[in-house]
Amino acid sequence: MVGDYNLSVYPVGATDFEKQSKLYGAKMIEPSIGNYESAKNMIGKRVRFKKISLHGADQYLLRHIDMEDLPVEFSKRGLPLYFYAYFPKSNVLSLVDSLSTDYTIDLSSGNTTDLIGNPEYTRNNPDGSWRIIGAYDGEGCVWYTLQFRDGKKYLPFTALNFLNLCSMTDYFWISRDVLYYSTQDDSLGLTSFYKLIIDKY
Repeated sequence: MVGDYNLSVYPVGATDFEKQSKLYGAKMIEPSIGNYESAKNMIGKRVRFKKISLHGADQYLLRHIDMEDLPVEFSKRGLPLYFYAYFPKSNVLSLVDSLSTDYTIDLSSGNTTDLIGNPEYTRNNPDGSWRIIGAYDGEGCVWYTLQFRDGKKYLPFTALNFLNLCSMTDYFWISRDVLYYSTQDDSLGLTSFYKLIIDKY
């Protein structure tokens, strides 16, 4: 139970999961542009990169972001950040460090990773009242947070660490209050399927 809501988890069968995935899965993923040259005009001049060669490949090293109230240490580890992708619909710039840790910034609002996650992992429910966000931590896990919409913005509701979603492989909403997800146990080669139901008291 979290606040006025109860989060319940139930196992589901593989057949049911696959059926629901075909109906609801792919349409929830926001498209992105992974080539900086294709995205730079949309990103604009507030963000500056330097083209470098890294391990024999061209990379774009972040030099400066011209935005007010941007956290002084945008990279908590102090590692260089590189262009990863741009999400035109949400106007979010995605960056990574050498450990592939996610760092994102909403170029409209200035919100960063803790509030917006990496849009690759974001899944909104059908009416937009709830969403899941996630970000890779550079140490082998994507950590997820359930958020609720308050007016035009999303606020954190609860971290979903208690569900052990580090091993989550797929997830999608099938209704306003029901999220399907699967987890993978690599040591056993076993995939398990579940649904999370949000009930209001």
